[in-house]
Amino acid sequence: DERLDYPTQKPEALLERIINASSSEGDLVADFFCGSGTTLAEASLAGHRSFGSDLNAVGLRIARHRTSRKSQIFLESYARAAARIHEEAKHRRDTPFGVLAKGERRYPPHVLTQLINRRAAIETEPHSGLREALLLTMSPLLTKFGSRKGRPAPNVNRRAIRDHFLRRAELTTDSW
Repeated sequence: DERLDYPTQKPEALLERIINASSSEGDLVADFFCGSGTTLAEASLAGHRSFGSDLNAVGLRIARHRTSRKSQIFLESYARAAARIHEEAKHRRDTPFGVLAKGERRYPPHVLTQLINRRAAIETEPHSGLREALLLTMSPLLTKFGSRKGRPAPNVNRRAIRDHFLRRAELTTDSW
């Protein structure tokens, strides 16, 4: 699932098969370790009611967005806000926090600067639901463009982060 990544996300096709084989339409499907809500989303698509909980706040935020219905107005506003942030990033090359990026080991300085600028642009969004959706769209970039145990940060240009954000936003809009 390329839209809103989560480290333990289960294959949708597998969950669909399990839900369809073990329940009848309208049943309550409960997932007490729901993570990003894949089981809840598949249950909803199959016509079931669902309930989920998890200790991970980020996972719950993703689950809430994956399982809530979005109006056409919300989708259009989200797409416009993502495009605005993409455009603003073209013109923002530096950040007042750039000095902090010099000591950062997980991200190259230009990548951290782009991530900070993206976050700052998202924070200007006045609608809290849109702001949260945009932050969730940005969060996988932290993993994708940073180093991880046994893997250095990828060598990318400034535009890669900006373009990847917009691509994720488009995929998210399509999935909703």
